[in-house]
Amino acid sequence: AELDRRQAIVFVHPNIHKTSDEIGLQTPGFLLEFLCDTTRASVNLILTGTMERYPRIRWILSHAGGFLPYVAWRISLANALPEFQEKAPQGVLTYVKRFYFDTALSPSRYSMVALKELVEPSHILFGSDFPFAPAPVTTLVCQTLAENSPWNEEQQYGINRGHALSLFPQYRLANEQVTPAPIYEGETFSNRMRRRMTKPVAAFAERIRNR
Repeated sequence: AELDRRQAIVFVHPNIHKTSDEIGLQTPGFLLEFLCDTTRASVNLILTGTMERYPRIRWILSHAGGFLPYVAWRISLANALPEFQEKAPQGVLTYVKRFYFDTALSPSRYSMVALKELVEPSHILFGSDFPFAPAPVTTLVCQTLAENSPWNEEQQYGINRGHALSLFPQYRLANEQVTPAPIYEGETFSNRMRRRMTKPVAAFAERIRNR
């Protein structure tokens, strides 16, 4: 609640957990398990109702959100499940589109095109993973983002600098004009009332269907 009151910006980075170690995959964690961890965390933020309860927190997902852009529509099938109506009343994709995504270790055209289809360019931020990624990897990330990008020149500048300044305007130069990042709100009162009025009808239909 305090983070929401402060309109905090929270960076979400994955880790290797005990359950990941127990799988025994013979691959470095950053190649696969990190992406799974970020995806689970982001979906958890949505389906537990955290993003609805605390809409003014801005979340930055590392590594282009893991697998979230690829599975976003599939996760949105939760909209049809009664147990998530109160937790994600504005629809799963509404919350997905509120995330910010960095490009760390994910600058390929495949990843960027998926993000371009899913979110506004203003929600994509430059990331390199340096110093945790070795310097040669960081160099390759930067080169790939520059050479294979689906973005126009203005959008590329935004990813490299401008979009981050919208979140952190205190770091702008004296001559830079910055548009502040939006602050989101929870479900409106009218929508909440409408949804609750139709809930008994939906429950009755579900009972009929299950007979």
